[in-house]
Amino acid sequence: MSGRATNKGLELRLDIAPQIPLWLFGDAVKIRQIILNLIGNAIKFTDSGQVTVSLFPTDQPDHYRFQVSDTGKGIKPEHLTEIFEAFGQASANLSQPGTGLGLSISEKLIEVMGGEISVTSEEGKGSQFFFTLKLPEGETQKIDDTPLCPLTKSTVLLVEDNALNRTVAEGYLKHLGQAVISAENCAEALSIARSERFDLILMDINLPDGDGVTLTGQMREIIGKDIPIFAASAHAFEEDHKRFLEAGMNGCLRKPLRINDLSRVLAELSPPEQPTPEPTPVESLDNTQQVQDDIEILGLDTVQNLASLFCQTAPKTIESLINADDNDWEPIEKQAHEIKGAAASMALTQLYKLAADIEVLAKRQESTSQLRKQLKALQQSSVEELQQYLGSYG
Repeated sequence: MSGRATNKGLELRLDIAPQIPLWLFGDAVKIRQIILNLIGNAIKFTDSGQVTVSLFPTDQPDHYRFQVSDTGKGIKPEHLTEIFEAFGQASANLSQPGTGLGLSISEKLIEVMGGEISVTSEEGKGSQFFFTLKLPEGETQKIDDTPLCPLTKSTVLLVEDNALNRTVAEGYLKHLGQAVISAENCAEALSIARSERFDLILMDINLPDGDGVTLTGQMREIIGKDIPIFAASAHAFEEDHKRFLEAGMNGCLRKPLRINDLSRVLAELSPPEQPTPEPTPVESLDNTQQVQDDIEILGLDTVQNLASLFCQTAPKTIESLINADDNDWEPIEKQAHEIKGAAASMALTQLYKLAADIEVLAKRQESTSQLRKQLKALQQSSVEELQQYLGSYG
């Protein structure tokens, strides 16, 4: 959340009492969702000063108090009792949209974990939201303590034709406090390059009117060599990454894009002469964890809209792929690549793997007919699983 705070000129502080154990055992996904919601609200309603996230022990054994405090507008006393009502808004005078739904969901999640959320506030002086949970001490685990630079606001040109992938990437970048200009094809990207200013390009490789490798060369003629260009590709082969670098790209991000990888690339924009990052290794797709992360970052409504968009667009591509002539290698490869990318964005692991296998076989000009026959049933079962999970979330 530091990008959002920095863009508003706010200080985002973390205050963890020294006696807190390194690891606590609890529902990390729910706790993370609650804290992200509270921090997001605090930043939204604070124009100057700071937002502080605190964790400290209570008098009861294994009980810890989480608190998010701000120096914002505060809440009128008569509105404190209704602040957690669904779709409620603390003040009709606030310019921002209501945040009651997020607070209502947070309250229910805390109740499920055996806790209770409270708020204290003084109008004009800020608010403090806090909740207490019982969390036994957990076991030591290996952590990645590699520090990341604070993110400054940059403008990112996102070149991506797939609406699903584009929406996810836009959501991640905006969550990190970045401005985004989107292009759906090569022609749009070149037009934007001639008229707009930006600090980074995220480049899809397969585009409807060309390819990202050729487009990179054309972009370099317009923007020069100083603006980084990163491929966003599901291709895992070393020769593909080498080809991207030789074309003038600075690195490659593995699809589906993950917010931590984007954060690292953005953190490297400020220091001069950063070495070219190694291609991001292939990550293991974890269905429920990826969906949970996307819900926390993009919001449940957005993820449900993405799922609906996938349900509208994927069947047509799959039907075309199933009915393709087995020797029509190029269309099969392109359509399989499209399904692979969309399935990865929606965390549909088995569908992703099947489409990837078809793409590889088509690239080798080997028969794909047996695998293509499995697509329709797998797409239907995968979507049903995703919809059931979204319907039961929270």
